[in-house]
Parts: sequence; C-alpha cells; structure tokens
Amino acid sequence: MVLMFLDDGFGCNTNFDNTSVMAADIKEDLLKSGFVPKAEKTFWVPVQNISFLGVEINSAQGFICIPDQSDASSSGYAGYEVNTLNGVSHGIWTGEEISKSSAWRELQAVNRVMSSLVHILENHNVKWFTDNQSVATIVHKGSMKPDLQYIACQIFSFCMRHSISLTVEWIPRKENERADYLSKIKERDDWGISFEILKIISMRWGKLEVDWFASEHNAKLPVFYSKFWNRTCSGVDAFSFKWSDKRGLFVPPISLVNSVFNKMREDKSCGVLIVPHWESAVFWPLLCPDGEMCSGVKDWIYLPTEKNFYSCCKNGSGIFGSHQDDIDKLPEVLTGKVALLPELLQESRATSTATKYNNGFLRWKRWALSNGLGSGDILPAKIFPVALYFASIIQSANSPSPVSTAFYSIQWMHEINGFISPTVSSLVKNVFEAGKRKLSKPIIKKEPVTPDMLCAIYSRLYENGNLKNQRILCAILLSFAGFLRSSELLSIKCSDVKFDIMYMSIFIESSKTDKYRDGAWIVISKTDTILCPVINLHKYIDWGNFADDDYIFCNLSSTSKGFKPRDRNKPMSYSTLRDLFRNALKPHVDNIEKFCLHSLRSGGASAAANTGVKDRLFKRHGRWLSDRAKDGYIKDDLNERLLVSQSLGL
Repeated sequence: MVLMFLDDGFGCNTNFDNTSVMAADIKEDLLKSGFVPKAEKTFWVPVQNISFLGVEINSAQGFICIPDQSDASSSGYAGYEVNTLNGVSHGIWTGEEISKSSAWRELQAVNRVMSSLVHILENHNVKWFTDNQSVATIVHKGSMKPDLQYIACQIFSFCMRHSISLTVEWIPRKENERADYLSKIKERDDWGISFEILKIISMRWGKLEVDWFASEHNAKLPVFYSKFWNRTCSGVDAFSFKWSDKRGLFVPPISLVNSVFNKMREDKSCGVLIVPHWESAVFWPLLCPDGEMCSGVKDWIYLPTEKNFYSCCKNGSGIFGSHQDDIDKLPEVLTGKVALLPELLQESRATSTATKYNNGFLRWKRWALSNGLGSGDILPAKIFPVALYFASIIQSANSPSPVSTAFYSIQWMHEINGFISPTVSSLVKNVFEAGKRKLSKPIIKKEPVTPDMLCAIYSRLYENGNLKNQRILCAILLSFAGFLRSSELLSIKCSDVKFDIMYMSIFIESSKTDKYRDGAWIVISKTDTILCPVINLHKYIDWGNFADDDYIFCNLSSTSKGFKPRDRNKPMSYSTLRDLFRNALKPHVDNIEKFCLHSLRSGGASAAANTGVKDRLFKRHGRWLSDRAKDGYIKDDLNERLLVSQSLGL
C-alpha cells in the first residue's frame, strides 16, 4: 500500500524484503518522471517507526501517536493538536508567572495545554513537541527543584487519570514556529464585567445561562465559550453554535459587536449584549440607526462607568487596561527603555516602605487565592473582595497597623501599575476607618528625660578613662542635645563628626524624614559644663582611639587594662543601646517603664521649647517635617501652661 498527500507519502508491505522491493520501484518511477526526492527527508530503507504529516506511526509496537506542540513566551503560552481544526489552547501569564524561569513557564504550558485539550487527547498516545530541552527531561525524569517537580507530578497524574501515554520530544525553535507565534498573541479586547454588573442585569432581566464571549479569567457564568481552548471553557468559536437555545450573556470584543448583533438577529436569540456608549464606533448606527435603539432591542439601561466595575485584559491592555497600549505605540527605540520604569517606580518610596508594601500585597494575593478568587481578581482588585479582606484582618489583628499596611499596599500597587485602586471606594474606606477605630488603643506617651536626670546619671557613671561608661554617657548626651533618634545615633561614624572651637557638627546621613537622602548637618554648642556633649564626645573618641571609618557607638571588649572597641565596622544593636540606657536611668526614676530611648529626643525638644527657641530653628534641628510631628515630642512646662489662664485678667 502506498499513501500520498501532496508531495509527502509513505508505503508499507507485509515484510522487510517486500517493502524494499516496493521502495526501489517507487524511487525508479519518481526519477523517470522527472522528480528529485530530497535525500535528507527520504528513507528508502524500510523502518518500523516513521513520522508522517506530524503523526508518529510505529508498526513494531503497533500504535499511532497523535502529536502535540507547545511553546511558552514571556507573555503567554500556547499549544495545538495538529490534526484538529480548533485544537488550539492559549493563555496569558499573570505578573507573578512572568517572573518565573523559562523552564517553569514551558513546563506549565504543557500542563495547561494538556488540561485544555483533554477532550481531544484522552485515551490516546500523545507525542508532544517542545523547543525547551529541560521540559523533555523533567517530564520523563522529574526535577530536583520543588516547583518544577510539582508540575511534573501534576502532568503524570493527569495522564494517569485520562489514559494518556505521553512522550515529550525536543525540536529546534524553527520547527516550532506556529506554537511560538500562538504563545505571543496578546489579547487586546478580552475585557469583561464584574459580578456587580452581572447582579444588576440579572435582577432586571432574569438569570442568564451561558457566557458566549469570555476567557478563563473573566468568565461570569459556569458555562462559557472562549476564543481558544482552556481548562474550564465549554467550547470555542461561539459563532459556530446556535444561540437561540439559551439566554446568553454577550460581552464581545469591540471589533465583533456588529457580527454578534447580526447573529443574534439571525438566531432569534434572547440575551443581554453589553457595549460601551461609543457613538463614533462602527457598530453604533446598527444599534441606534435614528438616534433611538433599533427594534431588536427590547430594553436597555446605562451601567456604572467606574473602571472597578469592569475587568481589563489579563495582560493589562484593552479599553479598561493600564499602560500596555501606550507601550505598544512607542517607537522601537523607546520600547527597550520601558524596562527602566519598574525599578524606578519601586524607588518612589523608601526601600523599607517599598518592601513593606510588596509584602503587604503578597499577603492580599495569598488570601485571595486561598479563598477561591482567580488571579485576574488580584490586580486590579475588586471592591467587595478587598473589603472582605480588610474585615478578616480586623478580626485577628491586635492593632491598626496590619489594616493600614494592607490598605496602603493595595493602593500603591494599583497606582504604580496604572489601575484605579479599590481603596478609593467609600465601602473600602469605611471598613478601613472602622478597623482603625476598633483596634486603636489609648496612646500612652513616654516621659521626657530632664537635665536634672542627666546630672544624676553623669555624677554616678563618669570615671576618667572608663570607655564603657563614657560610651553610654555620650549616647545619652548626643541624643538629648541633637534630638537624635536611636537609628540616627547608631549610624554615626567618626568621620561624620567635625570639631570646632565653639561647637561640633555631626552629619546625619539618613533620617526617617529625609525623603531624598540628602543628609543633614546638626550643630551642637560647646558649653564647658560637665554635661557638655562636645567635650564628652571628644574624650570618648580619644580614649577609644577611633579611626575615621569606625562606628562611634560600637561594641566593646573587656581587657586587663579596661575596655577597647570591638567590631568597629558595625554599630551596636538597638536592644543593646536600649538596655544600657535603662540601666543608666533606672536608679534615678520611680518607674523606668515610663521612659524609653525616645525620651531623650523628647527631653531635649521639651527643654528647648520651654526656653523659647525659635520654631523654625527648632524644627530644623530635630528634622521634623510638620508642626504636628514636632509638637508631639514636647511636654510643656507647667508655668508656661499656667500663663494662659493668668493672662485672662480674672
């Protein structure tokens, strides 16, 4: 028997010898007819395993293998079954999935395409072609990496459940061009509606049965049809079905509105068609030929216009998308510079803040996925799920901090990605405010340290040449005189201090309120008293023999001759500083719990305020951005407060 298809063909016979004779006859006939067989694609010696038109035929083992091809790009994945007209599966990666390794994406592509085409592949021998060599190895042998091994196990279990015999084979990328092309398709019109919109139209026109134009991430009904096969759709190519049997929901791509409306007329279907109010669109004259809805439209309403009521394409593009359309319109020379923006946007906040917001958003994502929300509902997020998320945090939190972090994390992530944040909703705002009220506790401010306390500490601890005691004395005096936070104090290096005849200058490289990291110089006057910060710090640096790059407040080692600096290249810990301060102050106060390291900054600020230092100089010295922040540190003198009522003339 000989089978021909265009310029491809193969022959078979009962045994090796008969097949050899037949092959020689065919070759001779072709040459006499003027055809020149291509040597590298022709086998004249009989074999028992051959690939013909993409189908593997194995006469030795007695099976025919239907091949599948797949590919995964940085934007999406795709695969197709070569013998089926509509056997194409396609999907878009989420933002998190894009950051995964190429091996992870290629392996996940196999997993998802196979799940989508199960109705075709079930009970078959499947030959799978991929242009990623790692995939072929991992499917057959597994992987040492847990995330890849997990997907490989999923593929194995799926094949066992559906009686699929899978063989994966690597092919060069040039032989996988169709799958490569399909994987890079970006849906521009894959927009959808929210469940809030579905509720509005269902209450007005009744229950709907099928979502005719949807995708895996935006389907609103259990039965839905997609452009490509995916794991949960009921079919593909909605136009190939009759629409008259079921009440349908129609949210078509804008380019298909005319075709959809005409088919609804032809099939006499009943359903809800959702289109934008776009009077310049090509479909508008069909819907409103004379400025009024045409006879085929029995009823209509205006839907909410806020973007939160709609979903954009999974890749962020389309009529409800973010920046993708703008990016696609850029000249090629500028496209490569787009990669500069994500890192810069991360730096729109301090590193610690950006890290906190990123972690906060990841907590929202984990909660959403664990509670049944799809990846398309995470960014952009919908109003009601976010409100429920805040409510769940409020039930378990002990302070307003977790709720605030969640609120601002979601808000920031939406802003830098070009989406309208659900935090602008009055519902979400009110839940947020309710949480802050419920979880807030009375603020008990710590008492400020006074100059009298400093005198008592100095008198007890000062000892000539004692580096250990001088360290905590200098830390206390500098924090008091410079209004220093503990983080600012611990970051001071010897090179940051400049001594002058009448004062010293200290450079604070970074501060909590220094948004742009310009740094700030503070100046502290020389007072020539026992509490003089300049004199005491000068002694401490001399006794410790500190070099320019040494941290001044580092750990110390005990020796037979006293103490000496240890680990000069890093400062002591916050907890060590706190304990040293508490031990120094404890003998001189009734309740040490009323004091903390901030008591030094507060004490210096209160002393300065009560002696009438100008407000502008006061704020600059303490590096405060607002009067409200500054005033929170000041404890007014009782005599100053009494002046108010004394001046009333009573």
